[in-house]
Amino acid sequence: MSDYDLRIWSPRFVSSFREEYRIVRNKLPSSSPLYYKFTDRSVWDEELVKVYNASKIVLNIHSPQPVPIMRDFEVTGCGAFLLTDYARELESMFKPAKEMVFVNTVDGLQDMVDYYLSHSRERDEIARQGQIRAYRDHTYARRMEELISFVEVDNL
Repeated sequence: MSDYDLRIWSPRFVSSFREEYRIVRNKLPSSSPLYYKFTDRSVWDEELVKVYNASKIVLNIHSPQPVPIMRDFEVTGCGAFLLTDYARELESMFKPAKEMVFVNTVDGLQDMVDYYLSHSRERDEIARQGQIRAYRDHTYARRMEELISFVEVDNL
């Protein structure tokens, strides 16, 4: 991925997993081809929205658990195109290849990035459909309605 014009909005750390199911963070060596792709800082709030909206592709990697995370909903809610690894339940929340795109292997990642960089109309339509779905089904208000319905049912 170092050949692409990309930015990694994160401190220059690399996480790895140990057999004991621990995450270990190490500084990214300056010899890494990705070293200068890192901004060496995180972004939040309005700045994060600007980053999503300025990106042709937002790449998301779920770790350590392959379950939906806030980024899945934030990116789509901003109307940005999300290319993500598979996460349990995410397929039932968004239509694959219609509202967000899943990549299954590291080898397939570059092919997917190349494809969607060269198919801007398709990429923009997937981003638009993802935003429609996020606004319809995945807002904080919608989540609170679901939570309240669970609480009400349990208290009957």
